[in-house]
Amino acid sequence: MNHKIYIAFDYGLKKTGVAIGQSITKTASPLTSLSMDNGKPDWSEIDMIFEDFKPSCAVFGMPEERINSNKNLIDNIKAFSSGIKQRYGISIKFVNEHLTSKIAKDQLKEQRQEGILQRQLKKGQIDSMAASIILQEWMNFEEIN
Repeated sequence: MNHKIYIAFDYGLKKTGVAIGQSITKTASPLTSLSMDNGKPDWSEIDMIFEDFKPSCAVFGMPEERINSNKNLIDNIKAFSSGIKQRYGISIKFVNEHLTSKIAKDQLKEQRQEGILQRQLKKGQIDSMAASIILQEWMNFEEIN
């Protein structure tokens, strides 16, 4: 079986969460949160992540298109994912990101209450955990197809 590494992005205009997953254990883990300059990434930061992990597929959280207020965000996600595809030549997948940030926040609060996390939650932690949830959902779905 071919071992594959996957990367996921929970895109935001100010911060974008990043997670990494792999095919052997089919698990995703939060990696980092990228600071965005009005929706634009620092590509050198992403270059380093791609050099370190060499992912074969990128998964992006995508809000539902039927909500008009998401049109601008959807356009930005499509532009960012297109940039990733062109720059690194990997396949791109999209997953409905409905409630992933709320789920991430709840999971991190629970970890803090259990003593796994010691400090207060930071915005970047929520973003990278949301990316991890997006990636885990995609890997779980891919498993049954």
